[in-house]
Amino acid sequence: MTGESNAVEAPSAGASTVSADGEGEGRTPSYDEMIDLVAHAFESAAEHEHYGPRMAQADTTIALDFGERGLTVRLDREPIEVEDGLDPDAESSISGTEEEWMPIFIGGNIGIALARGELQWTGPVRKFLRIFPIFRHVYATLARGDRVQSTEQRNAEEDQDREEHGS
Repeated sequence: MTGESNAVEAPSAGASTVSADGEGEGRTPSYDEMIDLVAHAFESAAEHEHYGPRMAQADTTIALDFGERGLTVRLDREPIEVEDGLDPDAESSISGTEEEWMPIFIGGNIGIALARGELQWTGPVRKFLRIFPIFRHVYATLARGDRVQSTEQRNAEEDQDREEHGS
């Protein structure tokens, strides 16, 4: 996760559509594309000047078991890390089937899903849930095909727009 820029481009998967270059608009992404977007959202947050440090305050590791595939998210360091596979020593875990995870990927509420038993969990998942709104924001931004930008980049673009439009 090294790079010269804090702006991170979205992969081709989105929460409700897939559009790599304008084609495929309206197609619901595959389950694997959704999981790839989850991983990319954590990677993007890790590179962001505010999101990464805030997420690291969760001070936990969590294994996200998607059935055939899993991710381990290390929110106990800076920068935070996400890796393929499930760490059996993760402090907490959330698991479910494709049918249980898909509503979360397309805008469902993970807290409610956990409370209703729609997803299974172990350990202190509340630590993860505290940073979930940040993750959800980054995920939704990437799903729309937008970039996650640092404050400096956003301000520079706004300044450039003002100069170009004379405001």
